[in-house]
Amino acid sequence: MQTFVSIAIDSGPVVAGLDKVRAELGAPPRTNPDHITLAFLGDVDDQTAERVGTSLCSVEFTAFEIRIASVGSFGPKTSPRIVWAGIQDSGSLRVLAESVDAAIGPLGFSRERRLTPHITLFRVKNKSAGLTDVLAKHQNKVFGVQRVAAISLVRSEPSDGRHVHHILQTVGALAA
Repeated sequence: MQTFVSIAIDSGPVVAGLDKVRAELGAPPRTNPDHITLAFLGDVDDQTAERVGTSLCSVEFTAFEIRIASVGSFGPKTSPRIVWAGIQDSGSLRVLAESVDAAIGPLGFSRERRLTPHITLFRVKNKSAGLTDVLAKHQNKVFGVQRVAAISLVRSEPSDGRHVHHILQTVGALAA
């Protein structure tokens, strides 16, 4: 099953703002908590997931804050594939992602491409009228601040035509 390392988005004002923009975009309601993927591992068996969880325990970081701001898309402007909310930080997020990569690299996982921190708002399956206008309207939207105090190993399992996320392990930030 698909497995990834992520940061949960749990700031109430941020989550409310993301949901409001989703509704305005005509996106279906979210079925799992919002998150930022630090490392996508793909299909991972239970034994490998356990080894990844053990390796993640070596990741040390202090809590930091990121700003959730802007709305954009991947794919052609006239026919986007994914709509996202952007992340602004002072570099702490990239350092954390590099630490995760260093921890799981010996297990055979390597980053194939550079991290583009974002929160997926939705995957566009059908071209919808007005999507480009709504994206333009929210391109500079500020959702708020999210404190990053933990990372999680998450498994995504198909269930009734959707995917359900299960947290396998969480690693907290070092005490300040």
